[in-house]
Amino acid sequence: MVLIYLGRRNTRIAQTVAWKNNLIINGRSELVKNANDGNLSLITGDWKFIPPNHGARYNALVDVELGNDTVPQLYRLKDDIGEKHNLAEEFPEKAAQMTLTISRM
Repeated sequence: MVLIYLGRRNTRIAQTVAWKNNLIINGRSELVKNANDGNLSLITGDWKFIPPNHGARYNALVDVELGNDTVPQLYRLKDDIGEKHNLAEEFPEKAAQMTLTISRM
């Protein structure tokens, strides 16, 4: 068991999380990741959503793709862990739902 502290605005919430086969058994169903440039991404279940942003797409100095794009990005991580196939156009309802969720944070 691992004890993690998750914050939401000014509230600190503690939940016990059990890891089995790299899956969260008990805990939050959503994870928000914040990049150094302030851009957010949302992971819910097998889905990852990155809202549109205008940051640099690539850092040539360290040869890293930064995940920024001017269009919404939606990936099904269980099928595409490398985030190579943007599914936002194929699943517009899912992208819209995750856009709403991330906009409320």
